[in-house]
Amino acid sequence: MKRILSMLLSICLLLPLIAACGQDAADSPTTNTTTTDPTPDGKIEAVNLMADVTANQVADREPDDAFKTAYADFAAKLLTGSAALEREENLLISPLSAMLALAMTANGAEDETLAEMQTLLGGTLSMEELNGMLRTWVASMATRKYVTLSAANSIWFKEKRFIPDPAFLQTNADYFGADVYAAPFSDQTVKDVNLWIEEKTNGLIKEMLNGLDPETVMLLINTLYFQAEWNDPYQDGQLEDGTFHGVNGDETVQMMRSVESTYLSMEGAQGFKKYYKGGFYFAALLPDEGTDIADFVASLTGEKLTAALSSGSRADVYAKLPAFSYDCDLSLKEVLAPHIPDAFTPFEADFSGMGTTDNGDPLFISKVLQKTNITLDKNGTTAAAATVVVMNGATGMPEELPVYHITLDRPFVYVITDSYTGLPIFIGVVEQL
Repeated sequence: MKRILSMLLSICLLLPLIAACGQDAADSPTTNTTTTDPTPDGKIEAVNLMADVTANQVADREPDDAFKTAYADFAAKLLTGSAALEREENLLISPLSAMLALAMTANGAEDETLAEMQTLLGGTLSMEELNGMLRTWVASMATRKYVTLSAANSIWFKEKRFIPDPAFLQTNADYFGADVYAAPFSDQTVKDVNLWIEEKTNGLIKEMLNGLDPETVMLLINTLYFQAEWNDPYQDGQLEDGTFHGVNGDETVQMMRSVESTYLSMEGAQGFKKYYKGGFYFAALLPDEGTDIADFVASLTGEKLTAALSSGSRADVYAKLPAFSYDCDLSLKEVLAPHIPDAFTPFEADFSGMGTTDNGDPLFISKVLQKTNITLDKNGTTAAAATVVVMNGATGMPEELPVYHITLDRPFVYVITDSYTGLPIFIGVVEQL
């Protein structure tokens, strides 16, 4: 393995002479241009340098209470911060996609930058512990029957400008199975990145990048794809027209009627769970009548979210859920910078563990982008996310159960959750349909 990594580093040092590590040996200008279609033959031109490198075996680490607490806190910070951004669309975030991309990034951080990122992502956990628990959890979800959950990771660096540290690449290969691409960071690279993301999300996330800044030297990318069928799919007789009272007015929507068995309650809201096949569930939280959805979302914390999702009690819940489908496109710098300020600050950030630039310029995070997509209908749910971190230089006897009626006909929060850990992989806010 060390010999392979040494060869990899040698290849990176000789990039100007080796065509296999990029388009060709000639310089290609990097401009902020808009990407159009993928390459004519639909293939990524950049070469995956990890294709022949085998990840080391690492020990499984089951997510513990410290991980679950830290993850829930991170998810709540991401939700409340994103909801506060100015936008004209329903909100959908993937805390899992964001954490995977940022954890890969943190593996190249040092000193105070590392400390800030560890605290945000893992609380009291070390990076080794966080890496291990993320790897074990994602691998476990990926092997479940009746559901598809696939995560993919990649690192792209600018040839001739950046020499990655082999240990940094190996860590991200071991824990995240990350592909590594050397590329000129030209218009073709933008096409390659967009094609890679589109392929990994089964076509749901397209045109993630419009261009690359001339000072960008590295991209760290995660994609997530989720597809699951309802445990009890809706039949045609359970579908009806209804009215959704959105923030911008009323709309006629398709409502799906069902009787669910798990009632959720928290201060200021009530809800229900509807289960997917394969060990996941959809949880809806409907704020009390007259409550502003923005105020409700702003009040959520990791502790409150965890308590709400675990508050389930047996009941007959006569539920109505609207079918919906939408995209969400976010820039998360404003959300994350207050928690990891050094990472976003030129000459304060320390990502020396990633490698070195050709002129010695230190790296910093210039952008964190996330794009998501969801379709929820009578059969189940399909959702996808892509996160890009942009690095620049600088049983018993029958009982009578309580009965509730919950109609999601006004703005609500929903969470797609792993039943085994109780942790959310997607969180959304429906304000308008």
